[in-house]
Amino acid sequence: MIKIWIVMMAMIVAMPVSFAGERLTFKQKMEAMKAKKAAKKEAELKAETAENGKFLDSIESKVFTLKASKDEIMERAQDCMESILNYDDVDLSDGTASALGVMGALLSGPTNYNRENVIPGGDVIKKFDAQRGRVIANSRIAFSKHLIGHNIQSNVIVFVKDGKFKIKHDNIKEAQTGSSSSGYLKIRKSWGAGWEASRDELIKKTNEIEVCIQNKTAQLSDDW
Repeated sequence: MIKIWIVMMAMIVAMPVSFAGERLTFKQKMEAMKAKKAAKKEAELKAETAENGKFLDSIESKVFTLKASKDEIMERAQDCMESILNYDDVDLSDGTASALGVMGALLSGPTNYNRENVIPGGDVIKKFDAQRGRVIANSRIAFSKHLIGHNIQSNVIVFVKDGKFKIKHDNIKEAQTGSSSSGYLKIRKSWGAGWEASRDELIKKTNEIEVCIQNKTAQLSDDW
């Protein structure tokens, strides 16, 4: 009788009940933990998807101040942009030379220059808008990412007022130069894609223009 009573009590304890404060069975606890993990994973996936949906659309510098008129800064900006930026033809089929420079060209041998794979360039300066205080230019930057040639294309805008200026890259796109290139595409800010390297190349070019314009006399500011 005692053994039967012990078995019956064990069965009662193990049985889930339907009222509030119920004691869950081991199986129910495991199922609850699985459901919680699944919900967390789904939330993380949504967050990752939202982040991956963003693109590197633009980069803007701080405001620089210097003792010069609006016209003087604009003329200086145009000269600096023409000397620093380039908007040359880009051969999408030539990945090695773009990634490794002159040495890459020597290693890869003669380049198969196919005009169908070439995206033509043009003038660097697009617009000199004295009234609105803007100098707008085309830019292309060749660099290596993951040992593969890449080329970033953007509009570079120098906004100018009396005694101050700032620089912005917009309409940013990137092409992989090589046999698998799909042309210029927007840069997705996804983990592992290397978009930070592309951003850093744009920032380097911005810094070159800033130093040229300011000629070591400008000061950082947030007041536009």
